[in-house]
Amino acid sequence: MSERRPSATRRGYGETWRRFRRWYLKLHPVCAHCGRGASEVDHIVPLSEGGAHLDPGNSQALCKGCHSRKTRAEQDGGKLKGCRADGTPIDAGHWWHE
Repeated sequence: MSERRPSATRRGYGETWRRFRRWYLKLHPVCAHCGRGASEVDHIVPLSEGGAHLDPGNSQALCKGCHSRKTRAEQDGGKLKGCRADGTPIDAGHWWHE
């Protein structure tokens, strides 16, 4: 028998998160990875690794595609490949960011 994933509200994505998300995307309308229009707010350090939830310093605006790639890489334990428009590596764990 498989366990069901808790609802978004139970995982911390209720009304407070929705308000934070709207506010953050209004301030940061461009994807931090590719420069397209942003539609999602990502936790730079995942909550599962101790990242802060409603912290602008642990948030970045991403488009759907970039957010999906980042989430998939985190779930696979892999690294993100590529760089931002300014040439810095997308992967926050890259030695360049040390």
